[in-house]
Amino acid sequence: MSEGTIGEISAVITAAVVEVIRSSEERIDRQMLDRIDYAPTSAWQWVHELLGCCNR
Repeated sequence: MSEGTIGEISAVITAAVVEVIRSSEERIDRQMLDRIDYAPTSAWQWVHELLGCCNR
């Protein structure tokens, strides 16, 4: 999910912690990670290209 970058790992864990708090569960597990709504930055690259926000 994080594609191995520290910033993305932090974002995944933050999203999982929010889900843990909302669901009153006690841990982050594979099922929890499958439920969070997270897309890595690279998944949004096409948006930046479409809007012309890329490095030129």
